[in-house]
Formats: sequence, C-alpha cells, structure tokens
Amino acid sequence: MTTLRALQCLVAPVDTGSVTKAAAVLHLAQPALSHQIAGLERELSTPVVERRARGVRVTAAGLAAAKEARVALRAAARAVEAGSQTGEGRVGRLRLACAETMTVWLLVPILGRWIRERPDVQFVERHQVALRPVIRTRSPRTAVQLAGAGMGVTVAPVSALMARPAGVVRRLEPAVQRSVVAITETPSDALVSHFMADLHRNGLPVVDLSA
Repeated sequence: MTTLRALQCLVAPVDTGSVTKAAAVLHLAQPALSHQIAGLERELSTPVVERRARGVRVTAAGLAAAKEARVALRAAARAVEAGSQTGEGRVGRLRLACAETMTVWLLVPILGRWIRERPDVQFVERHQVALRPVIRTRSPRTAVQLAGAGMGVTVAPVSALMARPAGVVRRLEPAVQRSVVAITETPSDALVSHFMADLHRNGLPVVDLSA
C-alpha cells in the first residue's frame, strides 16, 4: 500500500520539475526521495518520472497518479486538522440533556455565548423531566402557567417562573433546595470539559421573589 510520504515524493517533483528541488522542499536527501519514487513505480508497475539532463519529466502515469495524490494529501491534512481541533475543544458535537426548567436559566446564557464563540460546535438537546406533579402535567413551567391562570396551586422550582408570573408567588418555609448535578460519560473530551467549566462558572441565577 502506497504511503502518504510516497505520494508527497511524487507530487513534489511535479511541482518543482526537479528531484533535487523536490528533495529540498520535503527536507529529504535526494537518495531517500528517489527510493520513495522507485517504490511507487514498483507498485504501479510503470515509471512515474523520467530523469533528464535538465530536471525530470513526469510521465502520463505519474501525472494521473499525482492528481489523485493531491486529493489524498489534502484529505490527510484535513484529518489531522479535524483531530487537532476536536482535541482542543474547538469543534465537535455536544449532546445535552437537562430538566426543562434549567434551559432558560442555566443553559441559554452559555449556549448563546458558545454559538457566537464556537460556531463549529453542534448541540443536540434533549429534555428529561421526572417530577411528582400536583396537577396533571409533567412540565413545571406548564404547572406554573396553569396556576397563574387560576387553575389551582402548584409547587415548582424557582427556575420554572416567568419573568413576571401572574398570581401570588410565595417561598416555601423552610426553603427547599436541590443540587444541580452535571454528568458526563466522556470527562476526557476537551469540548465536554470546556462546557462543564462554563456550567460551573455560570451557576444558577438567583430570582428575587420579593417584588
């Protein structure tokens, strides 16, 4: 199987018109470059370059192979760049799952900043809500809206409240608090680490219920 180095050793003489110049471009000794070309010719069972007094002449087979070699070399460069960017947390895909009431208060500020600063990161969000509703709904935000519309009384987290909810809002005495836990299956992933750090820094905003 032809190596990427052999393909580089084919493309360089095509670009420079000289084995000597090609070796210099690739930082190889001329015998090493000639050895790579010879190995490629054995694999193709045909010459790819013809040496002349004034440089080299690339054969038709060599030109055809060089055209496809450029495609392979560009793909290899993209593969290296993709791995590097993903390893640094600059690109990738994050799958998020959280309670519905956490989205606006906790995730939206972070997601807005990430969309601006990390445009190559894709997000997939899935809500997971497991509550014991007072009225028949699985959504705390819906429960608050129904209570505000006069459908009854509900107990809901602060994060489920609208900016100016209708009706009367009272704190529970004593206050009931729950910890926010972020769980990931890939702690070594750079993108996940950056997002978890932002979650930790952002925290959960405090809502003033005195108004």
